Amino acid sequence: MMGWLFGTILTFQIERPVFLREQAANLYAVTPYFLSKQVVEFPASILAPLVQVLMVFWVVGMIKFLETTLAVLLVS
Repeated sequence: MMGWLFGTILTFQIERPVFLREQAANLYAVTPYFLSKQVVEFPASILAPLVQVLMVFWVVGMIKFLETTLAVLLVS
């Protein structure tokens, strides 16, 4: 979970100068920027934990696949 958190923090810091310049030019506000960024990153944030659960499921032989998948997705 910390890997995802640091990736998000570093991404916003890298994009900050571009965002501030575009916001100063009145191209868009904070809300559309944030929502579009979340929509674009959503498939990747679902796919990585799902692959991890599938690998662990087959190696360990978990019985409650859906509950485990839901828990991992909620945490990530």
